[in-house]
Amino acid sequence: MTQRFFSAQSAAETLDSVCTVYLGGEIFSVRLTDVVEVVTAVHVQDCPLSPAYIAGLMHYRGDVLTVVHLRALLGLSASTQAEHRHITMVMAGVHGLFAMQVDDMGEVRSLENSLLESMPALMDAERHSFLRGMYKLEQGLLPLLDVQRLEPIALRAWTAAHMHEAKIAGREESPRAIAS
Repeated sequence: MTQRFFSAQSAAETLDSVCTVYLGGEIFSVRLTDVVEVVTAVHVQDCPLSPAYIAGLMHYRGDVLTVVHLRALLGLSASTQAEHRHITMVMAGVHGLFAMQVDDMGEVRSLENSLLESMPALMDAERHSFLRGMYKLEQGLLPLLDVQRLEPIALRAWTAAHMHEAKIAGREESPRAIAS
């Protein structure tokens, strides 16, 4: 009896539950354990002088959360549907809650952990830094967003590093111009 329980438990641990999201016509995934809530009607207040990948600030259950504009961060083109609505996902990061905007949501899927592979070397380096890996599926590759790297505090460090690299290369870039 005990053996059966452990084998069922270990089988469940080999699955990742993910939600697919759409950004600029491309599909990505997010682990459900990182998602706190999905909000469709939310007012995002602009945050002057913030980088292009910060959509603004929003009120959430008595707190103020930074909203990350994923399409801008990943350098994806705007879609006509996305200009009219955004879906805001409240995420649980290591340093607390934050939100991120996506164009649309897809399905919830259970995928084998063994399908998650490291990033291909041919992937764009900018986008590569925000992905945890790729699920190798029969229909193609499904990128998994790395929520820890998408947290506003991690993005601030990423921006500072890019500004430093630009300064060394002799280019002056403002934080607002990065990821726009």
